[in-house]
Amino acid sequence: MDVREATHQYDAAFVSSIRTYGNLGPFRPKNRADFKGVRLFDMLLRPNQVVCGSTVRAGDPDGSLYGNWGVIIGEGAIQQAFPYDAASYVIDGRAISPYGWRNDGISVESQVERAINYRSGHNEVDIALGETSIAGIFIGDHPGGVDGIDLPSDEVLEMISPLALPTYRLREGRFYAMNSHGHFNTAPTRPSSLITHHAVITDDLKQTLTLELANRLVLPPRNSISAGWQAGVMEHDSPQPQFSHEMLQHMRSEKIDHRYFGSMAVYAAKYTDLFAYACFEEDIYTRLRNRVLPDGLLAASEDDIAHYLAHGTTPGYLGKI
Repeated sequence: MDVREATHQYDAAFVSSIRTYGNLGPFRPKNRADFKGVRLFDMLLRPNQVVCGSTVRAGDPDGSLYGNWGVIIGEGAIQQAFPYDAASYVIDGRAISPYGWRNDGISVESQVERAINYRSGHNEVDIALGETSIAGIFIGDHPGGVDGIDLPSDEVLEMISPLALPTYRLREGRFYAMNSHGHFNTAPTRPSSLITHHAVITDDLKQTLTLELANRLVLPPRNSISAGWQAGVMEHDSPQPQFSHEMLQHMRSEKIDHRYFGSMAVYAAKYTDLFAYACFEEDIYTRLRNRVLPDGLLAASEDDIAHYLAHGTTPGYLGKI
């Protein structure tokens, strides 16, 4: 069943909430206070993914969604639906729920009907997005979040301003169009009219946003480069180093390629002993080392972000994050 069809049939909007503490996959903001809502870029720049959504109809109480703000979905294939939060996760493009067996033998159309008419709290509708599925942004009147203000930062909204996405205030299940000054119409917009706009990301805009994200995002210290540098420091200071000269000589002779070696051992060895020097070209090693921040976080690169947006994973040289 398609979102567009269901929107018209049930006079309901399909939305996906975003929490301010969400990340762009494994990438997190350097300064979360000034860059809340980075998950929005994941949904805009990585189309054809599956997202967990909910429905909104006139009269729904404020605070009944998973989050206070998010995106309005205008098109996409509905995979499954539940009248409650079904704790789903995605594997290979399919939404999987531990309660999926409750939908056995039930058509997707009937699942959607039950999710909308018999919801308990925020329902769950899992949707496979297309290239232009995002139709707008909604901001609710229930701002309380884990940090007290569950709203996107001005910086995030400024970055997506070239898309001219319609923004709506959500109150009691009704959407009111907002202007750039935060004022909104007194008459609500029907769900069928919410999905007339589509976010179109040009190649130039995607490249610009990718670079801006790289300047604002970092990776946690468990990445291979940060962890390897840290392990090297510990190895250097240890009275009983774990890397023997034979192992370092082997590393040198093998000319290990950093792009395909997922362990921290090479990075640690390079710091520990000059025998490992040949494992890397000096400029590569220096460039990687200089990305490690004082707190152990790793500054993201434009190529890292582009790889994640294209494949949904980080490049192999960063190890498993």
